[in-house]
Amino acid sequence: MRPNPLPQVEIQATAQQPLEAGAQRVPPVAPSHKPNVDRVFLRQLRSILRIAFPSLNSQETLIVLLHSFFLVLRTVLSVGVARLDGRIVRDLVSGDGPGFLRGLGWWFAFALPSTYTNSMLRHLQSKLALRLRTRLTRYTHDLYLSSAPAQRYYRISQPGGLEGVDQYITSDIAAFCDSLS
Repeated sequence: MRPNPLPQVEIQATAQQPLEAGAQRVPPVAPSHKPNVDRVFLRQLRSILRIAFPSLNSQETLIVLLHSFFLVLRTVLSVGVARLDGRIVRDLVSGDGPGFLRGLGWWFAFALPSTYTNSMLRHLQSKLALRLRTRLTRYTHDLYLSSAPAQRYYRISQPGGLEGVDQYITSDIAAFCDSLS
């Protein structure tokens, strides 16, 4: 018997209460409203962030805190490398060979934590974008593909309407989450 090569992921539907609360927080915007950074935009952004970060104890919040820690660490390392670069140039110009070699040794010693920090930043950013994308896509699909709104979805996706509405939703959410993370 072969083992199952793919792990099973349990997907739970979004409860009806958050869907209703989200619909109340984000009322439809009038077609004449032009996109702008105003009160309407900020209210919608706040609602989206409540979905993306459901609580302060969520894993998304932990990832943001870890990412912030590594950003501060990268800043500290960058300042250290800048000082070290100045010292290396000073020793090179003054002809201090042992000081120059010692500076190069320290410069190589800074390379390992700097590389790890940059890799962690990229990893945490990707992980956060994926978690936000998963959460928002799940919420949006539950919202638009549940019983009553599904009629709206199918009406939009019929001939004469928009084609590939679900793909537009998915790609827009992915772009938003990448930018947010």
